[in-house]
Amino acid sequence: MRRVSQAYEYSPAIIHLFAGFSFITLGGIGYAILPAFLSPLSILSIIIGTTIFLQSSRAFQVTQIRRLIIVVTLSAMPIIFIDFWPLQHIIAQMVSTALLSLNVPYWLSFNPHFGGAQISVIVQELGTGRLVGGEIDNACAGLIVLFPSLLLLLLADKSPQPRPDRFNIGLTTMLVIGVGNFLRILFELWAPASIVVPFEVVHYPLAFILGIFGLIFIVYVGNQLVIIKKSE
Repeated sequence: MRRVSQAYEYSPAIIHLFAGFSFITLGGIGYAILPAFLSPLSILSIIIGTTIFLQSSRAFQVTQIRRLIIVVTLSAMPIIFIDFWPLQHIIAQMVSTALLSLNVPYWLSFNPHFGGAQISVIVQELGTGRLVGGEIDNACAGLIVLFPSLLLLLLADKSPQPRPDRFNIGLTTMLVIGVGNFLRILFELWAPASIVVPFEVVHYPLAFILGIFGLIFIVYVGNQLVIIKKSE
């Protein structure tokens, strides 16, 4: 185990970025095309990818394999087995309010079911007239990235000097995920309802691209705060 940990510790950041990107891509494709009962596999793949991707930043670096397994496990279990519908409801209400201010008609459905609720925001696509949108779930709430990010900060190696400013990095991470996710969902609903662009174009490719750029920004901020602290 120690040899594996040492090899992992000294692997270049580009390897973490590529490996993480690959797992996130597989998970994203699976989330889009696989049946619902296989979604846990997609969620697990995205969480593994996020965990590996963030290893390219010193602020999130965990060199012990068992700690990485703990991060993945503790991140996946709540998202797979717990429906965080109150948070989803807040996001849906915020998106609905923003759509109203943009003069975009919408339908908000709240259907209770065992363990939580199914909350959906629907708009009418311009040009085709079809109803598009969908459920605001745990992944849409950003938890699929937030959980592993904060756990990595908590369990990150304490040995590197200077130590990262974990409070500011954690706060920035939550803001990037929270605000970025809200704006992404809003754009995915506003665009097909306001301009002639298919929902699939702004949903699947855009969500993936924005998610990757969000992770890159989090990695950048983590590294910058380590550098700033070093200069002090």
